[in-house]
Amino acid sequence: MSRTRILSAAAAVLTLALTVVALAAPSNARAEYESTLAPRPQVGQCRTTTFDQGGYFTDNRRPVRCSTLHRMRTFAVVDVPRSFNYLNWTSAQIVNLAMSLCSAKFEKAVGGGHARREQTAYTFFFFGPSYADRQRGARWMRCDLVLLANSTLAALPNLTFPVLEGRSITERNRRCLVNTNNDYWTICSRQHVARANQIFRFPSTATYPSPSVLKAATDARCPGKRSTRPSRYSWRHGNRVITCYAVTTS
Repeated sequence: MSRTRILSAAAAVLTLALTVVALAAPSNARAEYESTLAPRPQVGQCRTTTFDQGGYFTDNRRPVRCSTLHRMRTFAVVDVPRSFNYLNWTSAQIVNLAMSLCSAKFEKAVGGGHARREQTAYTFFFFGPSYADRQRGARWMRCDLVLLANSTLAALPNLTFPVLEGRSITERNRRCLVNTNNDYWTICSRQHVARANQIFRFPSTATYPSPSVLKAATDARCPGKRSTRPSRYSWRHGNRVITCYAVTTS
């Protein structure tokens, strides 16, 4: 609900309270309380939040029209379970929570299955209410689609979800590597040293590959002898796709 709608609702409650005197105090107090909360985000909203700004848990920047430049697009707004302590948590706990709440919805928002998705630079950022709002009872998490481009975010295309459905992978969303350590992604329309060009799959029963196991499999299966693997969380949930890269001179 937007801030305007919240204030309008508060005004309506206040009008009702003036008519029904017996309910004036609790109704007015409730309206005032709710109007102090930041508006809950909505699926489909776009924002210009940058990579550095995305490092904070709270992002209260106003949405922009998706037809204009934007770097994030909300694909899910999910309720945080009551069992989770939303006021005091460690970084590991909040990341694990975000993975559990956002990952499956991210896969649906991108589409294309593991094989196509793992060749793109799409990933997601997550945000929640401010500490003050969490103290007042806000319990949601916002999951935003982004295109990772080294230590920045590339502009997102203005596409409906799922973004790969019926569409080709292009140089503007294909995953490329920035350096020889395989540890920084970018989109292939920017400077890079290797580009995703094929995939192979580990057996469904395989455990998460150690660096030595991954290297042996990469050397045997990837012509360019370079690869990246999915996150541990994604692996636990069935993603066994290893992405191979071809060395380029771009």
